[in-house]
Amino acid sequence: MPWKRSPTKRTVLVAVDMTDAYDRVNKTSLLYKMTDMDVPPCMMRWIRNFLADRRARVAWDETASAEVKMREGLPQGGVISPLLWLCYINDLAPVLRRHDVQIGMYADDLIIYASDSSVPTAQAKVQAAMDEVEEWAYAWNMTISATKTKTILFTSNVHEVNSKKKVDICLGDTTIQQTSEVTVLGVVFDTQLSFTQHVQQLKGKLAKRLQVTKALAGTTWGCSSVTLRRMYCQFIQPVALYGSAAYMSLSRKTNREKMDQVAAAGDRIITGCPAAHWSETPSREATGDSGTVTRKMRKRLVNRQTWREEATKIAKEALLEETEREAIWNRPDTDGLCPECGVPEDTEHVVCECPKYQAARSALLGHTPTLTVLQEDPDAVLRFFRRTGLLPEAR
Repeated sequence: MPWKRSPTKRTVLVAVDMTDAYDRVNKTSLLYKMTDMDVPPCMMRWIRNFLADRRARVAWDETASAEVKMREGLPQGGVISPLLWLCYINDLAPVLRRHDVQIGMYADDLIIYASDSSVPTAQAKVQAAMDEVEEWAYAWNMTISATKTKTILFTSNVHEVNSKKKVDICLGDTTIQQTSEVTVLGVVFDTQLSFTQHVQQLKGKLAKRLQVTKALAGTTWGCSSVTLRRMYCQFIQPVALYGSAAYMSLSRKTNREKMDQVAAAGDRIITGCPAAHWSETPSREATGDSGTVTRKMRKRLVNRQTWREEATKIAKEALLEETEREAIWNRPDTDGLCPECGVPEDTEHVVCECPKYQAARSALLGHTPTLTVLQEDPDAVLRFFRRTGLLPEAR
């Protein structure tokens, strides 16, 4: 039987927007639904008391308005409000799945999508599910915003991308707007799932945060590398990694390279390396990863034309394979301690910390380095040892 390629599937997705979802939840209806879900009576009493007799008022300077009793709705910003909303909308999920569609629910965000090789077939499935959503909203006093609800067609066919292929999904008598991009939980999806627009927006957001970090660092002043690394891991990295599990594997190579550039810029700020430095070593140093040297790094060291054998030996013994702070200069008069500082005179202390060698360190390296950063430049380590007179005593 000759090999035959399976037809390419298209996906029709609708992002449903419910107007004031939390504010329109009927408390009596919510408790009724939770009873059907077999919620324990003690929890039911607690939730009933939590929602009962809630009041609100507006204050301006020293003036406050009269209190208004909140007859319906969930507290905005409440810890359990998203969970209560899911209880309220939970009975909609099995109804929608009967139409062979997939759904996604998170807080008040709802997406419905169906895949098929035929666009009209996928469209019909989603339309049937949208009719169910409209009936549910009417029955439980909810309102769907026809202007904010969007639909999109995911396809690899260049003749169908960017809304070239029309998809008509109706909400009552209104046709839902079809777009070429839709935002779901902060991630921008385009028709070809290239995530170009999302990466572009993310790069701009990260650039502003990197400017803040850059303002706190300099080659001779500023925060320590520990503080900069903590700021990077808490202020920048979470933004860069958010949603990456969903879009990085599908994103185009050029978009992944853009994210790598942003990460490399942050690594250089933390380590103090100039832009010309190779980015793999600063990346490992910036994130605190002290793993083994990669094959590419080892090849880069071995292929040096100047001081080839000696540089490889010293870099390997003094830098690359050092896993803990052990003294490498055993002087009888100091018991392996630095005469200047009184601490173990190991490679890291001499090259990176000891104030006695600050002049040589600044002249040769231009900044305060770390061992991991110096792995890529054994020639600089050699020059440092020779200038300070320590090379003849090195192991």
